[in-house]
Amino acid sequence: MEKYKASKYNTVYKTSYGLILFNTFSCGLLKITDEEAKTLNLINEMEIVSLLAAKNPDYNKVLIDHGFLVKNDVDEFALVKSRLYRSKYGTTGAGITINTGLACNCRCTYCYEGQEHKATSLLNSEKADDIIIFIKDKFPRSTRINFSFLGGEPLLCFKEIKHIYYELKNVFEHLFLTITTNGVLINEDVAIFFKETKASIQVSIDGLKHHHDKKRIDVKGGGTYDKIIKSVKILQNAGVPVSVRTHIDQEFMNNVNLQDWIEFIKTNFDLTKSISFYVTPVFTSGKGTEVADVKFVDNMITVYEVFIKNHIPFNFDYAFNPTGICFVANENSFSINCNGEIYKCWHDVSADNFNGRHFGNIYDGVDRAKLISYTNSIDVLEIAECRDCVYLPVCSGGCPEYVMAGTNKCTPLKHYPEKMVKLFMRYKGFSLET
Repeated sequence: MEKYKASKYNTVYKTSYGLILFNTFSCGLLKITDEEAKTLNLINEMEIVSLLAAKNPDYNKVLIDHGFLVKNDVDEFALVKSRLYRSKYGTTGAGITINTGLACNCRCTYCYEGQEHKATSLLNSEKADDIIIFIKDKFPRSTRINFSFLGGEPLLCFKEIKHIYYELKNVFEHLFLTITTNGVLINEDVAIFFKETKASIQVSIDGLKHHHDKKRIDVKGGGTYDKIIKSVKILQNAGVPVSVRTHIDQEFMNNVNLQDWIEFIKTNFDLTKSISFYVTPVFTSGKGTEVADVKFVDNMITVYEVFIKNHIPFNFDYAFNPTGICFVANENSFSINCNGEIYKCWHDVSADNFNGRHFGNIYDGVDRAKLISYTNSIDVLEIAECRDCVYLPVCSGGCPEYVMAGTNKCTPLKHYPEKMVKLFMRYKGFSLET
């Protein structure tokens, strides 16, 4: 008979609803009421998995199925290491981010690109052709390529985006498209292209009109709210899945009535179609996004709990679904700017963040020695704190840029585990009140 042991990635949280068990490798969840815990004569919460297994054979299947019990001969760290290294060094897939230029038709007050969004450089047809040639020459036809187009505003280069996609679609067997846009330029023709290509689209709507139009203004200083709402409706009518991002800070929380926002969402969007919402911290110009602190986590939880209560679809799996290390650390993934220069992180394309870390260009190719040096410098498994951390399977070491700088910012799940796990349980449909 096979023998099992408690997983090293089990975590236990004592809450007013009883004990919550969460396994960071499998993302398994269990709730143990105080009454159930008392029957185990529980003294040390971390012993609960072993005690549950010993109490009743019926518990064993649940504990095994959800990853709380693993076979005695399983090296769990080796499994985490394998997943990370497959993500980092795998060659069957590639993430290609194309920055069409920093020029933008909006002047959002918190844009990480600062004043660089006034730039005039844009991806042109000649550079688009050169990017096509580079990608055709570099990757085998069987490569799964995930394309992301960013700006500035990428739809200023809609013609070039279509050209790149269709030319490469004729070559590569697996091609996936993601576009992050402010939504102002979306019309029926754009929506038809998104539908045909099965693109993933992300737009930003910052709550209600009075708040959004102070933050997300166009080049003439006018509001963009009405146009973006119309754009989302166009996408929904065309059957295009939409992800709506909302930037929140304390000013947002002080000025946007959440219930009014919920009622607006229900009234204006078809929630039976593929649409989801998520919140993110406000960006700080020139510094990228700040690490999620307790204030943001509290605000995020407040918003998401209102979403849950009102059955608003939102995406919270990203915080608890291990998918491998960030594509920046993958040797097969790059960011390409509108001039054909090659970077790793798309933040480096911004003039405010640029620090000389480019890795060649589409004409001369990738500087492989520099690339290997870079990827080796962000091996989180060489960092004792990360290697031994129970949250490693979830965060995969965090942002590679922070790791390389020696200032790694850990996942909010590590800093505020009880708050995050309780929210995750509600998100997954667990009742915590009984």
